[in-house]
This record gives sequence, C-alpha cells and structure tokens, in this order.
Amino acid sequence: MGEKLEQKILRGIENYKRSAGRFLLDSVDHVAAELVAYLSEVDGVDRITPAGSLRRGKETIGDLDLLVTGPQATAALDQRLAAAVAEEPFMCNYPVAIDIDTRPYHELRNYVQEHPEQRQGMLDTLRYFDTLTLADAIECPILVNIGMADTTCPYDTIMPVFDRIKAHKSLLVYPDLPHSPCTDFNVHAMNWLKRYLGT
Repeated sequence: MGEKLEQKILRGIENYKRSAGRFLLDSVDHVAAELVAYLSEVDGVDRITPAGSLRRGKETIGDLDLLVTGPQATAALDQRLAAAVAEEPFMCNYPVAIDIDTRPYHELRNYVQEHPEQRQGMLDTLRYFDTLTLADAIECPILVNIGMADTTCPYDTIMPVFDRIKAHKSLLVYPDLPHSPCTDFNVHAMNWLKRYLGT
C-alpha cells in the first residue's frame, strides 16, 4: 500500500469518526421547524433563533440548538410540552457544581475561593436558574443521559436533578462517554420523541 493511499484511508477514518452520531441537515432542519412553530405559540416567547451547527448550515448536526428569548423563555416549564430530552444536562445542581474545578464550573469555584463570604449569596441567586430547583415542575415524560467520563456535565450535578423529577422519566448511563454527542442516545432520543409526539 502506498503512502498516499494510506493517508487517504486514515483521513477517511477520521472523517467517519467525526461524523458518527450526527444527523443530516435536512432531517434536523425539519425537526427544528416543528419545534420553532410549537415554541412560537408560547406566550412571552419573543424570538427563536437557530444556533450552533444548524445556524452555521453544517452538512451534519450533532445536536439541535435553538436560542429562545423573551420574558417567558423558560418554555421548558410550559405545561403544553408532550415530551423532553436532555442530553448531558448542563450547568445544574450548583451547590455541588460550585466546588468542581473543571470547565465551566471552575469560574464559580475560583470566585468563591477569592470571596468565600459571598458563597451563600451566589447559591441563592443561582437557585433561580438551577434545574435542581426547577425539576419538580417538569410534568412531561423526559429522557436524560449521563456520560460517566464527562467532566463538563458530571454525574454528581445531574443525578440529584434526575431524582427530583416526578414525571415519567428514563435515564441512560454511558460508562465511557466523555462530554460529546452519543449516537446511541440520539437514536433513543428520536424514538422517545416519536413515541410521545406521535411523529
């Protein structure tokens, strides 16, 4: 095998690894349009903007990002939701997260170390945004995943939130998953949404 062919094969393998767990733009665009139409009906939502790979028009999308703004942008608490999926829930359980030294929590930890007298005030403020506080309000069926090798969204920040959810729920735990999209979870997520949304 020649060196050029070998390099071409190695590039092909790397391209495959980068695209595994991703969906074609056309299929994600259709789902995004349905979500935008649905969320547009929520009182107090002013604007819904595609973000991430969808906004950039990438050929494949690893996860669907939509930026929802307005006075009632916490549409996750809308009682009309039929189902939810939370892939590696982010920035939650601040009483634990505030002591984690990896990104993104290290900034909170560093600030508290420099200003220990402000710790309780920070936690009181962060409580308004913490999914740990909001978990009781989730009423729709929800599917969640945790990657046990994920230091960005670690188990200790997610599991107490999941435990507080009273609605029908399911948890998929991936022992070796770092902070990255998961093909298996994406398949389960699509099936979950089809089951509850009837699509």
